[in-house]
Amino acid sequence: MVHITSWFERHVKVVYSPFREMLLSLHVLSNPAHHVKRLPWAENLLSMMNENEKELLHEINRKSDDWFRFIDWCSEFPVEVYVEEGIERLRATDEKVFQRFFPDLEKETICNFLYEYHQCYFARELFRIEPWLQQSVHDLKEMIKQNPLSLSKRLHPRFLIEGEQITFLKARTWQYRFVDLSAITFYPSTFIAPHLLMDNFISTHIKVYYEVEIASSYPDEVPKDLLQILQAISDETRLKMLRDLSFQSFCTQQLTERYNLTKSTVSNHLKILEATELVQKERKGYYVFYQTNREKLEQIRVDLDQFMDFPAFHKTEEEKTCG
Repeated sequence: MVHITSWFERHVKVVYSPFREMLLSLHVLSNPAHHVKRLPWAENLLSMMNENEKELLHEINRKSDDWFRFIDWCSEFPVEVYVEEGIERLRATDEKVFQRFFPDLEKETICNFLYEYHQCYFARELFRIEPWLQQSVHDLKEMIKQNPLSLSKRLHPRFLIEGEQITFLKARTWQYRFVDLSAITFYPSTFIAPHLLMDNFISTHIKVYYEVEIASSYPDEVPKDLLQILQAISDETRLKMLRDLSFQSFCTQQLTERYNLTKSTVSNHLKILEATELVQKERKGYYVFYQTNREKLEQIRVDLDQFMDFPAFHKTEEEKTCG
């Protein structure tokens, strides 16, 4: 039987990573509406960026799975002290290794963008938030020393420590037995909310990114992308379409017959679903066929969970132990 406290003392680290924090800030900038707590910061910074910078930001975002491939790449290098160290490690990465992670991106372009972003925009924010991040590392280490089980649901409502395993309640449930793990590393972040981000690129070494709250106000809003999706599926016909297109692709003509609707009405429904990426289309000869994007559909549950978790992050001063 695993003794939780001694296992955590031997196998768990808490690490402040400025480079990873910068990557997560870029994830937020690429879709600020989904990150309500960081929305004012993101809107202000985007207003300062020029069009070429914003265009490159979104291009890299599209080609790196919302910047999360960079998090995967980070799995294989140790902790850095400065943001520039992470950028130079990326620049020095073997070209074959780089292409394995980022087949559609050019290394020099990425490194130059990251350097300019840090120098012109991110360095000032990092200077502001660094005390909270460093404090959180100290606080979390103390919690682990005193009682590791207290981390359960405390770092995130869907992060659980139960018996001899840890559980992540995401779109699917991930469970890891302590005996199967060589290490767990916790990274504090002011940008990660509302996500429960778990990096299992190296299956025996799990990395967990947890939220550090900072002293700033933010609007109490429903993320606009979530609201748009919920509005899209609130219509009876569109909901039926999503169900049917999950099992078989149809063209507009077939859908008009199936639902006894006019072509323009069907086209309007498809346009709304396309705007939320809930359906995908593919041309086959003269016809365009539509099919449900199952991955996007399953993401709705995750996004709802994240929003419903939101009140859990409003801690009193006495409850704040992680920054």
